[in-house]
Amino acid sequence: MRVESIRAIEELALSDPQVVVVASDPGAGFMSELAAKHPERLMLEGVCEQALVGTSAGLASEGFYPFIIMLAVFGTRRCYEQLLLDFGLHRYSGCMVGVGTGFNYSVLGPTHIAVDDLALLTSVPGAAVMAPSEPNEAVLLIRQARAFRGLSYLRLAASTESLQDPRGDINLGKGRVLGDAGPVLFISCGAATLVVEAARAMLKEGGIQAGSLHIHTLKPLDTDLVRRSVKAARVVVCVEEHRKIGGLSSAVLHALTSGDSSLVPARFASVGVDDGFPEGYGGYRDALERYGISAVSLAEKARTMLSSTA
Repeated sequence: MRVESIRAIEELALSDPQVVVVASDPGAGFMSELAAKHPERLMLEGVCEQALVGTSAGLASEGFYPFIIMLAVFGTRRCYEQLLLDFGLHRYSGCMVGVGTGFNYSVLGPTHIAVDDLALLTSVPGAAVMAPSEPNEAVLLIRQARAFRGLSYLRLAASTESLQDPRGDINLGKGRVLGDAGPVLFISCGAATLVVEAARAMLKEGGIQAGSLHIHTLKPLDTDLVRRSVKAARVVVCVEEHRKIGGLSSAVLHALTSGDSSLVPARFASVGVDDGFPEGYGGYRDALERYGISAVSLAEKARTMLSSTA
């Protein structure tokens, strides 16, 4: 997903003289075509993230549109004040692109595991927060972010797979229904949706129909679609590569309780990181399985919850 997204941003910069790219430490050969044709609009600022975001806000104040690219843990935690005040307070437009999100850098431990970025950025007033699941979705959301007035955050996962049964248009602020309604409903975002699709296939083999709602935009949330989808399910399982507090689960529960509280199903489960720092070191898949984000674990959880409602 990262390769396709970076190329989409470069193409925007090549065709739009207002687009500038500001990056922290992207490596050799980064956006070589833009560097050759418009070097004045490609700024590689090194490891000085807060100054980088402040500079980007200054560019935005002069009418440029900055794409700010860096590791998610540094861009969101270290630069939160600059994102909140330099961009958010003044309603400047730009897109923070978080690379290495979720458990992508789990081999480096809790300092590099980005499971709080969605909570941080959704708390910026007026910001849009996106967590695509696949390369094509990421590219389309990048193009739409350019037209969004205000700060946007694009959470890039490491996934390179495509959804097997894509449905619906991809529009910022709108969710996607990926499976027909059934007694089980999965709600997910980012790369977790790919795991959910595998879990749905397992359940189908066992005679259980499970619907799937993919939320690529956490803010603004497609509240109407969430509420309609939940009405048709007996069991809802919310899955995210993030802390349960402040992420997708929090957004979904707020949508369900902000109006008619009866919309909260009798069985609702949140699968993600509990209130604590991620534990252990190791590979990406190992980290996912540790927190129950695997097709086998999700399918079993859905079966257990469904049997308890009988």
